[in-house]
Amino acid sequence: MTVLTEALLELKNKLNLQYIDLEGGAVSLNTVQAETANLADIKTETCTSECVTFFNSIPHYVVPELPVPTGTITFGVPKIGYTAISQPFSYSGTDATHYTATVDAVSIGAVTSPIELTGLTPDTTHTIAVTPISVFGGRGTEASTNVTTHALDTFVPVGVGAKPIGVITFGTPTKDSESISQPFSYSGTGQLGFFAKIDNGIPYLVTSPIELLGLDPVTVYNIKVAAYNNGGIGTWYQTNVKTKPLPGAPLGTITFGTPTITYTTITQPFTYAYGDATSFTAEVNGSSIGTVTSPISLSGLTEDTEYEIKVSPINAYGAGEDQTVVRTTAVPPSAPTGNIVFSPSTSITSTSFVVNFTYTGTDATSFLATVKEVASVNGVLVVPYELTGVVIMSNVPVTSPFLVSGLSPASFYATSVTPVNSLGSGTTASLG
Repeated sequence: MTVLTEALLELKNKLNLQYIDLEGGAVSLNTVQAETANLADIKTETCTSECVTFFNSIPHYVVPELPVPTGTITFGVPKIGYTAISQPFSYSGTDATHYTATVDAVSIGAVTSPIELTGLTPDTTHTIAVTPISVFGGRGTEASTNVTTHALDTFVPVGVGAKPIGVITFGTPTKDSESISQPFSYSGTGQLGFFAKIDNGIPYLVTSPIELLGLDPVTVYNIKVAAYNNGGIGTWYQTNVKTKPLPGAPLGTITFGTPTITYTTITQPFTYAYGDATSFTAEVNGSSIGTVTSPISLSGLTEDTEYEIKVSPINAYGAGEDQTVVRTTAVPPSAPTGNIVFSPSTSITSTSFVVNFTYTGTDATSFLATVKEVASVNGVLVVPYELTGVVIMSNVPVTSPFLVSGLSPASFYATSVTPVNSLGSGTTASLG
């Protein structure tokens, strides 16, 4: 009991305790301190079977609350691939020491930003949840975001990782009038697959060889192929393949002769050696000009300009192999050197007249006309005549003949025409 007494007194001095709960009631520690003699007596007493020998010392604990992170998780813009996601995030506070995450409610343990997910399914939405954790293990507020992987038939705007860098090489195609089988190979590694575009259409997944069916005979098809991975789509490589004619269609080849070319005209002869064509059709710069015979005459062209002429042999079975040639119109060596020659005006009325002219050269590509009123008094021409300043036409492109209208009755007009080409203007001729 002496040791217990000393311990109680020491505890009282340190913690300012007033009472201790003993079996049978509370005992004042002040009383214990004042009656040490009695306590000494207690020490020497022998306990009988009727006394209690234990000391009631049941402890009571107050567990403190764990500090938890109070900041907020914010998700950045993810990078998305077909089977991968890179999801960045940030935390607004300073009281988190690490972060844990779940994907589709399944824990992936501790994470850092960005969270890198691989091996996913294309065109699938995944829920990513992140929780900040304090140094004591307290959990902050969880934040989540939904991210969908790209479908395999779409482009990747922002991919995960580097794009494919290998080279597509096209093999020799197998083709007929309505189908093409185009093989290809790839020099790189790490690709998920390949996309193809036909005539710049919507890309779709392919393997080698690319099989095209239901095509048009004697038609060129542009085939583009690119490798893809989670970083995006690599370089597009392309080839052009032409289908064969239908069975029985013309089998010969168009041969172009030497053309006759001026600044605004092309006369293009052609020959066909086979006797299996009944007619020929032509296109100029992609626009049909219908059925043609040799030579093809093109006029009203622009000087120093290329024109693509395509000719196809035709019979009852369809079109044969077309042939294309590109011709360039001539460039005049100088400004127009010919002369404008007027013919008598025709169809003269009180408010209009028609101007007729010819040009003695071949080096003008257009003509500009100017018409102005001439001064007169009471219907009599002023001599020497002067222009009144009333302009009817001013450098208007014309061809012969051209109409001048909107005139005043009983008035006089001066007309001038100037030949021009890309190098300048020729001599202006006037008609009074």
